[in-house]
Amino acid sequence: SAHRLGDGGRAIVEVAPGPDGVLDPEVVAEAAVDAAVVAVVMVQNEIGIVQPVTAIVAAIRRRSPDCHIHIDAAQAFGKVPLDVAAIGADSVALAGHKLHGPKGSGALWLRTGAVLEPLWVGGGQQKGLRGGTQDAPGAAGLGLAAERAISAMPSARTRWLELAGRVTSVLDARAVTYRQLVPDQRRAPHILALGIRGVPATALRTVLSSRGVYVSTGSACADRDSKPSAVLTAIGLPANVGMVRLSFGLETTAAEVETAAGILAEVAADLSQRRTAG
Repeated sequence: SAHRLGDGGRAIVEVAPGPDGVLDPEVVAEAAVDAAVVAVVMVQNEIGIVQPVTAIVAAIRRRSPDCHIHIDAAQAFGKVPLDVAAIGADSVALAGHKLHGPKGSGALWLRTGAVLEPLWVGGGQQKGLRGGTQDAPGAAGLGLAAERAISAMPSARTRWLELAGRVTSVLDARAVTYRQLVPDQRRAPHILALGIRGVPATALRTVLSSRGVYVSTGSACADRDSKPSAVLTAIGLPANVGMVRLSFGLETTAAEVETAAGILAEVAADLSQRRTAG
């Protein structure tokens, strides 16, 4: 969306995180001087780090009080505490499919008094912000999914951390060389990002998918299929380290994680040996 605005002639400023993956609130605030809109991802989708959005919003308000501040909470809602009043943003976006809700459903929280221009108009539905017939079944499904996610969050956090610990235990037992990119206390509990040395990210993803394990991967160097990741570059991930992201849901079982971890360890070891031999 930002790049599309840039194509339309608007100035776009991107703020890189520090070497720990965290955005510096004062750096963001400095970049936001004279800005109309600032958008921040609360839980970074590649490595799962939780950004200090409350501090970021406060820093921006001190420098640019009229700026509209938007928080993308798609990966945060139902996974980490989310208090819109405490954060102080103007708008917060949620995505239904991240909560086991209907794909295509979502919600936008708006601060009282915040003004938006609709992308398209029609019959004046949703207070004139989004014209067209509303998807009542999708909204109902999103509401139910949100209730389930919030009620399950305390126990789910503990279980997700245990599942992540099982993955790393299996890799340790199989002598796979890796590092956890974000410590447990800084990440959303449902996302585990690992850097595996000597394993190309694209090959890892391809072989794992052929074995029935579906993950997201990335690299700090570009290959024929993708651009280098700005986040992985910022945190200093070496070019010879492939990143794999595993995500856990409310219905993920320990048996599934055990199986996936074993396959991941086997594939990583095999690809590393092939690369060394080659």
